[in-house]
Amino acid sequence: MSNITPDTASLSMTPPLTGLDRLPDAFARDVIAHLCGETCRGLGETVEWCEGRNDCYLVVTCGGCRTTFTLDEDQYEALIEWSESHGNALACGITRLPG
Repeated sequence: MSNITPDTASLSMTPPLTGLDRLPDAFARDVIAHLCGETCRGLGETVEWCEGRNDCYLVVTCGGCRTTFTLDEDQYEALIEWSESHGNALACGITRLPG
């Protein structure tokens, strides 16, 4: 009987995340890592919250655990681009704002 331990990384069903170097910062990469991770794999729903003073925020909510991420415009645009380029194959990413 051998004591061979399987390489758990090779057993993972999660495809590697590519194109992360095109994201503007570590926070944007963390959002994709969360949404495309094994625990919460799926699409994050994007909404825009606006206050009376016309201060608006882009918020992505994870469909798996309801964690929220507040994005700036550059992060949002980069995450949309990444999701449209890579997300379909991985079944994860963020959704474009409606309209």
